[in-house]
Amino acid sequence: MVVHDVEIIRPVVAASAAVARFTAAERALAVLRDNDSKKSLALLCSCANSMDVTEVPKHKGPSDSSKDDLSDDLKDIAEVSEILTQMNDSSCA
Repeated sequence: MVVHDVEIIRPVVAASAAVARFTAAERALAVLRDNDSKKSLALLCSCANSMDVTEVPKHKGPSDSSKDDLSDDLKDIAEVSEILTQMNDSSCA
């Protein structure tokens, strides 16, 4: 994952593309949120300083497609959880 031409994390290999995306996003978010990291979002991005925001768009509520996306995300999270549980169980054995 790359933010403002800075590589945040390396590509992730997983059982499926969905799991890889979820894992990569989770890892990248942790790095971007870490204020002690050289790759924290606060240090990498100053876009808010140069943006001219005059009006905030109003939220229209969830659409049918966003509900489907949420369902897909929940399935992906369950799959990642199962994989991590299996990995943890096998490392403890």
